[in-house]
Amino acid sequence: MSDPADRLKKLRDEMATKSRHLLEIHSRLDHNAKISPEAANEAAIAAGVRQPPAPPPPVTHELRLARLEAAERHGLTLDQADGMTSTTPDEIEAEALALVEPVPPGDGGARTPVAAPDALAEAEKSGDWRTSISLKSQKLLDLAANNRNAR
Repeated sequence: MSDPADRLKKLRDEMATKSRHLLEIHSRLDHNAKISPEAANEAAIAAGVRQPPAPPPPVTHELRLARLEAAERHGLTLDQADGMTSTTPDEIEAEALALVEPVPPGDGGARTPVAAPDALAEAEKSGDWRTSISLKSQKLLDLAANNRNAR
């Protein structure tokens, strides 16, 4: 059996630690005197009521490669690939498919009618420079709009 003085010192130390932790939690109360869910979870873990969450398993090179390959197949970014959490090939493929943003219907087509090339040639042949410049400007605007949509 341990000495009662040692046991008392140990209990006082534990009590002081829990008191400090409780003060820290109370300092994080919101304006309605409600504790945040994160602070409540930390308090439950500190009090021994709840176990801390298990750390995620380490990511192997093969697993990261499979995620990167799936991301590349589906046109995802590197950040999206790094955010994937699946561990089996089927789950990785399903997660990559879920991350693909759907293309809105009707997107990518011409927004305004484009003048036929012969209309531009006719305007230049007839010396109608105003119409010619207008048609060229419209053509440039359409090209710029298509370039923005392609990004």
